Amino acid sequence: MYVIVSDPDGKTIGKKFIPKENLFDGLEIVRFQMAPPKTTPKSRNYTVVLEAYPSREMICSKKPTFKGPDIIVNVYYDTKNIVGKEMYHPITLHYKNIGDLPLLYTNFHIKISADSKTIFEESVGTSSKVILQPSAGGPYGSYGHQIPYNTKNFQNRHYYLSIIISYRISGEVGERAIIYGFDLLKTEQGISTTLVEHYNI
Repeated sequence: MYVIVSDPDGKTIGKKFIPKENLFDGLEIVRFQMAPPKTTPKSRNYTVVLEAYPSREMICSKKPTFKGPDIIVNVYYDTKNIVGKEMYHPITLHYKNIGDLPLLYTNFHIKISADSKTIFEESVGTSSKVILQPSAGGPYGSYGHQIPYNTKNFQNRHYYLSIIISYRISGEVGERAIIYGFDLLKTEQGISTTLVEHYNI
């Protein structure tokens, strides 16, 4: 029996032969590479066809659907640290893929602003290109990054934290923006933040 898999554009991405003796127990696992290395597979419908051997008659056809990767970002504000004479307040970003396909991302661009004025900005590149596997709600496929930013330019007001994620899907570059709005309060005891807005673009 032959197993043939086609991508959402109808292009055959794999064909494998299963000998008759491998089917006596009624179960056989066949693996296919859904996309070239270092790229994210396409979403939408794939086609799986089973053909008899040697007649090559179609036994059955299925169209599994994949919605694609879906990244979420959780923001954690740690207690203040003193580095030399400067006061830093680290933000920890914890991002996770809750979709049904892996995501290859190449860069995170992070910016904190108020009234259209940039207070802090940093790009977090990945030299080896990180792949976030689907996490199924668990820790698998998660990744974290800590940003220590100087708080001397911050006042008690509302700020926006924007995160632009660059990624590759089947060789094409895409972007996803996530924006958090938070209130920051500086006191003698330290800094506290309250998340009040969250947007996915």
